[in-house]
Amino acid sequence: MMKRLDRSDCEKIKRIKNEVRAMLEERPDGYKSSLENLACEKFEYLMGLDEQYFAQLRYHTYYFDSDNYLGYFAGLYETRDLARWKSLTEGIPRWLVLSDPSSIEHMGYTWGEYLISQNTMRFQGIVNTLYREGILDELKKRKHIKVMEIGAGYGGLIYNLQKILPDVAIEFTIVDLPETLLFSKSYLALTANTEKIKFLPNYKFNTLRDQYDLVLNIATFQQLTKEQLDMYLDFIQKNLRGWLYSQNVDRYRLNPSPINVSEELKKRFSVKEIHQKRDAKRIAKDLIKKYILRRLPPGYHEYICTTKS
Repeated sequence: MMKRLDRSDCEKIKRIKNEVRAMLEERPDGYKSSLENLACEKFEYLMGLDEQYFAQLRYHTYYFDSDNYLGYFAGLYETRDLARWKSLTEGIPRWLVLSDPSSIEHMGYTWGEYLISQNTMRFQGIVNTLYREGILDELKKRKHIKVMEIGAGYGGLIYNLQKILPDVAIEFTIVDLPETLLFSKSYLALTANTEKIKFLPNYKFNTLRDQYDLVLNIATFQQLTKEQLDMYLDFIQKNLRGWLYSQNVDRYRLNPSPINVSEELKKRFSVKEIHQKRDAKRIAKDLIKKYILRRLPPGYHEYICTTKS
């Protein structure tokens, strides 16, 4: 039976919708790229969705991640995905093995005690990098830390960081378009403790004055205009006291702005590229695409960036 929200949670979602409406009315012109504008039009219907159905919010997040329920229902890729998940969690401490929340409708697999989806595995890869680079251990040593994610989608990565670092005093800031904040504010209100999470519309980014121990950006820099990218990176360069994690292609193929994310990062930061381990089948498949089909898609770069000394 599908989950429904109770009255209290429905009231939370109503308040969030009103907050987002106020942001949309307040937002000046020029704070969305043409690409962002096109994307936001696709999910504006969510403002009119009955609040009780926000228990199924994950069925609507494919606008950010292309994760679709049909593959899970039919079990089309379960064998492949289980093997991938086992590979991702091999050698990782148990406290770092991620699982989706059970408080809302789960879209994915149930493997033992773990609720797993394509996004869980994507976030697991990010957490693994932060662990192997020693960043999580360093963050745990700090009494109070500030973490910012620019373009958080539905908020899944913030949820998981809060879960794996329960004893660390963390202030989170999510910077995003108001339309997207509807997703992250709703998801985190239903699954996490939001007392220490600030949701900031992107047009108020220049009001920030804090320094940050960790800044995260996954597949958002690649969609920005040159002016937007410069604004974010210039701020981070001045206000970073730890690490910037970036996972982006250099320019999303539908982005008309002539940007190169890697070049802009290397201008401002000391950059370490993380090379993920690939199995033999994946390597062979990539070689076939590159040398036979001649259409290897643009690759994502995973970078750990620090301020230049």
